[in-house]
Amino acid sequence: MPAATYGISRDAVADRPGPMPSPSQMTPPLDQPDRLNEEGLAHAAEGRDAAAELCFRQALALAPTYLAAAGNLANAESRRRAFDPAVRHYGWGLTISPLLPTLHLMLATVEIGQGRLAAAARRLRRTIALAPDYSKAKVNLGTLLANQHRPDGAERCFRRALALEPGFAPALVELAQPTQAGAVLRQTLARNPDSHESLVVLATAEHALGQAGAAVIRLGRAFAIHPANAKLHERLLFALVLDPNTTNDRLFSEYRRWARRHAPAVPRVHPTTRDRDPDRPLKVGYLSADFYGHPLAFLVEDLIARHDRRAVLPYLFAEVTKPDATTQRLRAAAHSWTSTVGLADAEAARLIAGAGIDILVSLAGHTGENRILIAAHRPAPIQVVMHDLSTSGLDVFDYWLTDAHLHPDDSTEGRTETFERLDNLYLHRVPEEAPGVRPLPAARQGFITFGAFASPGKLNGRVLALWARVLRAVPASRLHLAYRNAFSDPSVQRLFREAFAAGGVDPSRLVFYGRQLGRLAHLERVSAIDIGLDPFPFNGGTGTFEALWMGVPVVTLAGARFAARCGVTHLAQVGLSHLVAADEESYVGIAASLAGDPTALAGLRSELRQRVRASPLCDDVRYARSVEAAYRRMWRRWCERPSG
Repeated sequence: MPAATYGISRDAVADRPGPMPSPSQMTPPLDQPDRLNEEGLAHAAEGRDAAAELCFRQALALAPTYLAAAGNLANAESRRRAFDPAVRHYGWGLTISPLLPTLHLMLATVEIGQGRLAAAARRLRRTIALAPDYSKAKVNLGTLLANQHRPDGAERCFRRALALEPGFAPALVELAQPTQAGAVLRQTLARNPDSHESLVVLATAEHALGQAGAAVIRLGRAFAIHPANAKLHERLLFALVLDPNTTNDRLFSEYRRWARRHAPAVPRVHPTTRDRDPDRPLKVGYLSADFYGHPLAFLVEDLIARHDRRAVLPYLFAEVTKPDATTQRLRAAAHSWTSTVGLADAEAARLIAGAGIDILVSLAGHTGENRILIAAHRPAPIQVVMHDLSTSGLDVFDYWLTDAHLHPDDSTEGRTETFERLDNLYLHRVPEEAPGVRPLPAARQGFITFGAFASPGKLNGRVLALWARVLRAVPASRLHLAYRNAFSDPSVQRLFREAFAAGGVDPSRLVFYGRQLGRLAHLERVSAIDIGLDPFPFNGGTGTFEALWMGVPVVTLAGARFAARCGVTHLAQVGLSHLVAADEESYVGIAASLAGDPTALAGLRSELRQRVRASPLCDDVRYARSVEAAYRRMWRRWCERPSG
């Protein structure tokens, strides 16, 4: 959940909804405290947190009831994850003005950071009671409920926010209405081009419509306004990965800029001495915020469970605020489980170092709520990135776990790490609950059904134009599109229909699934297609595996970097490399050739599940041994280095 505000000026306090402090509670207009507060805000915007905090403390020393300075000091402490002092200073603000909704909202954000979700929910409800027309508080409560797997309660909150403020863009985005949100936000930005929050929410809406290039522009502008915001910068990285116009050089340059801008220059915290026995069991730490029902967890759960404890002891360092059944399984499978929730980066790093971790693996470190900056403190002698979207960009990482299909010898993808190639990077859990493979739908329907079950964020204009060519090459074919609730909005459907119409395809040939269902029903939908189409430059991973498991071959376009070659490695593992296209022309040709031979397609469908089951994609024991062998190679190289 985003922070409620970035900084508070004296005047901004008066703009907040709900009851305000009484005149006796407000600080007199003293020039020096005001100047210190504004100076602190300038330092904070540039990432000079220590200088910012000093200014806010000095302002409070001169004017102890200076509400804006108290809130800004708490904000600064919260950004560096010093949650306990942040709570104290928000609490101090509430002693000055106990009925100020903004402070309650910001304190709820800190409670979420501490993993105190029930307390945060109570705080947000208190905020709404104080200011019933505070739309943002309702959206924040809805987001919290959604993260607690309470979708009905979340939707009620979003709709109540819209009832209060019909054009409230954050609520529109949460309700999968990005076109309406975009229209509202463009009007807002026409009046106030430097509205940071509007830029970020508009980028979210554009992402939901496959407009990655536009999102890059919005996020670049927002980052220029607040260049100290590391998570905002990571959103820009993600948008660049999605944008088909991003070159490898541009992507690497931005990852390096992220590292220079946000990674602190700090001394390592791991001991310089280690038992350099090259054959002893290794303590391997896995660092992740995704140890719950998240696609990343499904990729590593069986690895952790299958580790040979004579070779590897898996330690899990978890930034998990919404534990579930997957969390419990991972916790039980681990040799050790440590929560990093509520800890500052340096504190978490000291815990990792104190556990004697030999190899620290950052899982998808630049995505979601992951905390890759913990590794900046060098808590382990060997540090590895795994399942991220590109390089870490940080000099403190030694290796990038990959495979020869993702990164062949001639790869031009920039990185700060050394490639450590496995036979295959991906391991998937066998979905035993899946329905059986159905007969080829085309045999019953008389036409080919293509399908893509990917986030619309991956469906950029080039993808849609290419898929329109595929449909033109296969007359009477259909295309099914589904991803959670993303296609539930008729205006979103209209935009996609217009894109295909522009490509010469009758829009009636598109079929949208708008309602999010459980996994079993989702797999039934996948079973209703004949051929899967993989987007680019960010291929599918779990979606490709699920299609193959349901007997559906997938056509992919081989790109020039990791995220654009996930389809390549998945297809190679099941002997379908002939479905990998080198260019857009061959992509159309492969799809049309598959569609043109229904008998061969039906035969492939009938055997594909068994082929997948027997492939490296599902061989958890073999996979665990290969990863352990990679760790052992890394460790032996390190043991051979001079100590000190």
